[in-house]
Amino acid sequence: MSHCSVDELHTGLANATKETHNLWEENKDLQGRFVNDLNEISRIQQAIAQLEREHRQDQLQHLELIRKSFLQARQSMTEMQRRASQLYSVLTTKREEIVKKLNDGTNFVALLQNQLISERLFDWKNRQKLAQVGVPFDNRDMMLDEIQMEFEFLAEQNWQLHMFASWTLDLLTRGPQVNDSHAHSTASNLTTLADQLTKLLFMLISQSFVVSVQPEP
Repeated sequence: MSHCSVDELHTGLANATKETHNLWEENKDLQGRFVNDLNEISRIQQAIAQLEREHRQDQLQHLELIRKSFLQARQSMTEMQRRASQLYSVLTTKREEIVKKLNDGTNFVALLQNQLISERLFDWKNRQKLAQVGVPFDNRDMMLDEIQMEFEFLAEQNWQLHMFASWTLDLLTRGPQVNDSHAHSTASNLTTLADQLTKLLFMLISQSFVVSVQPEP
């Protein structure tokens, strides 16, 4: 990735942001379905508990009907538990995918930002200084406009990636707290990525204030 051209990095970042958006939508949908399944399991468990109470209290002629209802509820719960388990497995995979895509996007931001600040902006400032001693710099404004557009592009992509990282983290912490190490590691990775993007954005903003024309010496 570090040997990619600017255009390749530019395209890679735009694609990473778009794919992250799609993965966020998938994560949101999957978690909603998972929560619905857990709610249905809870409802069935309550129904089973009620049937057990009725089984102890009711008269003999009703026992067979209660027993059939009890077995049906048990079968329904087993099926819902199986489906919820499969759904959580898919959700876990999608969480891994969005973390990976966010990491790719963050790397693209860092590489493009380094190239923009350390090379293009640095070169523009040097040529601006040389212009003060008579070296021609006719395309100064055009170059600065291009650099400004790159700053705006990077800021927008950074903001979107940070937004999806924050939203996914919020979705994870507000969702059902399944006791597994994957959820904890995912939350930690999302926090780290959000922090990295915040630092990169602050650095970008701090370097974006450029005086287009230096005062005469």
